[in-house]
Amino acid sequence: MLLPSLAVLLPLALRSQSLPDIAEVRPQVEQDSLKVEIFCPDLFTGAIRQTLFSGLPVLVEIRSRILREGQPVFTPDPAKYRITYDIWEDRFQVEAPRETRTFSTLEALQGWWNPFRAGIGLSVLPSDASTGWQVEVRMRIVLLSRAQSQKLKDWVFQAAETEEEMPARERDTGFKLNLNRLIGLFLSSNEVMEQFELVKTSPRFSLESKTNP
Repeated sequence: MLLPSLAVLLPLALRSQSLPDIAEVRPQVEQDSLKVEIFCPDLFTGAIRQTLFSGLPVLVEIRSRILREGQPVFTPDPAKYRITYDIWEDRFQVEAPRETRTFSTLEALQGWWNPFRAGIGLSVLPSDASTGWQVEVRMRIVLLSRAQSQKLKDWVFQAAETEEEMPARERDTGFKLNLNRLIGLFLSSNEVMEQFELVKTSPRFSLESKTNP
């Protein structure tokens, strides 16, 4: 069963604009891992493209759930990215807590992002059930102001701080801090320019039928 793709629009300002869409979520079992490809070919268009080329950042959080007969079984750690365009160097940069990538063109960035790839070990899933599986993906996109983006970057990517040094806050080192709390900590309603969420669920698949020999 293929559930319809949803675009959950938060600010009224976006209602007149076309949103990107998750075209497909494609799971594939490879030996002892479940690989997931997320296709969103029009991600860097419209308001997202305009924001990047204006020099302002875009924040993307990807969350997924492994479902069995429609019920959640496992929730992997979310993936968080801060995407920027340097108007002086004419290049794009994708920052994550553990890596940074640079691209010379928007097409190169889109080519790397589409499809987005993730994977988990099959050992975290129940071994007594091989059919009726699905992967649900939620992609949340936030367009930030420059000042608030710097605060967010300092919080997420500052390697010198540790959880012990900040006992009153949950550090993002272990991906414990979700995007909602980040926004709550740093962003007021007039500083988040736009935000929206895309949701897509894969067709049902079998862990056995797609296992490579």
